[in-house]
Parts: sequence; C-alpha cells; structure tokens
Amino acid sequence: MQRWITALFVTIAAALLVGCGAEPLQSEEDAYGNFRDAIREVETPEEKTALCEEFLKSFPKSEHTGSLAGAVAYYRGEAMEDPGGAVTVLDQILAEVDDPETRFQVQMAQFPLAHEIGRTKDLEAIVTELEVHRALTFSEHLEVGEMAAGHQLWSLAETQAAAASTLATAEAFRSDYPDNDLTDAELAAKADNRSVMAATNRGWALAHLDRKTEALEVFEAAAPLSQTNYLGVPSTELFAFWGRTSLAQGDAERALELLGPTAVLGDNDEAFEAYREAYIAVHEDEAGFEDFLWSARQDLAMVIDDFELPDYQGALNRLGDTRGKVVFLSFWFPT
Repeated sequence: MQRWITALFVTIAAALLVGCGAEPLQSEEDAYGNFRDAIREVETPEEKTALCEEFLKSFPKSEHTGSLAGAVAYYRGEAMEDPGGAVTVLDQILAEVDDPETRFQVQMAQFPLAHEIGRTKDLEAIVTELEVHRALTFSEHLEVGEMAAGHQLWSLAETQAAAASTLATAEAFRSDYPDNDLTDAELAAKADNRSVMAATNRGWALAHLDRKTEALEVFEAAAPLSQTNYLGVPSTELFAFWGRTSLAQGDAERALELLGPTAVLGDNDEAFEAYREAYIAVHEDEAGFEDFLWSARQDLAMVIDDFELPDYQGALNRLGDTRGKVVFLSFWFPT
C-alpha cells in the first residue's frame, strides 16, 4: 500500500521536473494512470484523500480536476467528517483554475460542504458564471435543481427544472451524446425519461412554492411517460412527490393510490411515512394499518417470469417447479 503512494509522489515529482528544465519522465496522463492504480490499492478515506489532493496540487488544471474535486468532497468532507478542510482544499483549486466548466464542477462539489460549515455560497452565481460561456446541459440543469431543492432554494429549483424540460427532446439527447447509435424509438424513450425527471423536480418545487394546483397538473401530465422497474415501482420520485402533494392538498384517498407502489414495494422512507399518514387521515387512526399494508402488498405484487438457474452442482432449477414453496433468492454482485 505504502509503495503505491510513494510511487505516485515520485511520478508527480518527475512530471514537475519539466518546470526546472529537465526532461519529463511521464506525462500528466501517465501520472493519472499511476494515481488510479494507487487509489485502488488503498482502503482508508485518509489514504484516498491524500492521493487525490496530491494529484490536484500537482495538476490543478487537468481534465480530471472536476471529478477529483468530487472525490475530495466525499472522502475528506463526508467520510473523514472534515467539511471545513475539504472546502479549504477546493478553495485552493479554484484559485488555480480558470476553465469555466472545471470551476463549475469544483464549486458544485464544494457547495453543500460550504453550506454545512456556515459559508453559504450563491448557487445562482455559480450557474451564471458558467452560462456566460455556454448554456447548461440537461444534466447540469438537473444537478443544480436538485442541489437547490436540497437546500430549499425552491425558486431556483423550479427555474432549473423548467430549463431542463426544454432539453427533454430526442434532438437534445442526440446532441449531448452524438456517438450513441440509438434508434428513433430509443431516442424517444430517452426524451420521455428526461421529461419525467424534469417534471418530477419542477412539480416538487412548485408544491413548495405554494403552487400546489400547478404542481399536480405537472405531475399528472408527466405520469403517462413514467417507467417502472420489474417490481412495478416508479423509476423516479414522480408518484411519491405527487402523492405527498395530494396529501398536503387534503386528498388522502388519492395520496394512498399514488404512493402505494413506492411506499409498499420500494425503499423510500418518506413515501412510506406519507402513506401511513394518508391511511390515518382516511381511517381516523392507525388501527388496522399493518393489515392494510399486507393487503396492499398482495394487490401490488407482480407475477414474475419463470426462469431457471444452476445450483452449485450445475443442476438446473426452475422457479415454476417450486410453486407452493417458500423460495429465497440471493443475488451476489448482479451484472
């Protein structure tokens, strides 16, 4: 483990010799390759932080700066519980970087940590700094909007979600990913997914801006485009937010209907608590909630397709042959 850290530092030092007139032994990308090898060998957040920060110190303007800023925010700011230290490191990077896209990435990584230590930053100003150079992408609008919502900046969250919705088209997706060889049907599905994500965030922001009727209209318009996973749980929080907004509007029956799949079959604690609250609002107390929950599970449960898998001896076992028996499936590292 220690040898990897030493090797990385030697590599970086060698690359820096070019500034002293010596022939560089390795390029920046070679140094980054060694960094990647080294970080796979270490385990603790302290070791990972040291590697990230040393590379950033030596190559603050590399194409990897944005992603490594996120790594510092996570390893030092969260895992090591040192948000102040992470903010300081990222301040030092920002002082070196002038590329607007990299500055955007670093500042977005820094924003929640700065807020945590009381150094509130202007999220709208971060957006404006990038917009001077180019328009934000769909993913960037979504990221800013979700960051704004997480810090209850609901007006900014709404405007960013609205901007994202304008990029929820097949043409915009193709422009963002020109190398993807997708069919028209696949592009249409990508556009629909973008529409649902943008509507989910916009509706939730509108609900917090006391524009709940408008929020309900946004949710309802996007619902036909929503997709579900194999269990029937929506792939976004659209229905969870829609149900919670309906509950806030006093329509507990509708909230139960909308929240059901996410609350009963998903792992969304907030949706589950809203589901419980809606049940109490309808039935006036919590008595019978567990029976109601069990019944809802049976109603919402999907009949899965039959399949067969080999056991450790190689013999095939078909799920259909176990009808009437309790079957426990454990998925290890599914791909």
